[in-house]
Amino acid sequence: MKMTTLAVKLSVVAIIGGVFLNFDECIWSDHANIKNVIVTISYMSVWGFFLFSLVKRKNKKTMIYFLAVWLLTLFISVTAVLAQAHLLELPWFLIPFSALIIPFYGTRYFIDSFMSLFIAIVAISFGMSVVGIILLRRFNSVAKKLE
Repeated sequence: MKMTTLAVKLSVVAIIGGVFLNFDECIWSDHANIKNVIVTISYMSVWGFFLFSLVKRKNKKTMIYFLAVWLLTLFISVTAVLAQAHLLELPWFLIPFSALIIPFYGTRYFIDSFMSLFIAIVAISFGMSVVGIILLRRFNSVAKKLE
């Protein structure tokens, strides 16, 4: 199995696993616990492996997938910040996509409010999106030089 295929499969498992393992506390509890912290660290570790795979293999489709996931996470987390600030009502069609921010619930162990949690997710997803854009641009410029 190619490293990029493994990275994509692991990212899907990480999203589903992160939602499954953090969902109860995210919905029904006021505070995260150590399990949620471990899930969040594992989730980010998978994305770190994914990023390593991107840099190593330079697969354009995988880069676009990476960027799409993180831009969608950024959009959902910004929407969550606006909803938390009562500036926006969360549109019903975005609710399934909120699964992209549930794996971050372990961060709540260190942060007191949901607003701060959502802002932290905005910062992380913005950073990952910027990295994805830089890698994609670099890949495209190298590909053009080779033509």
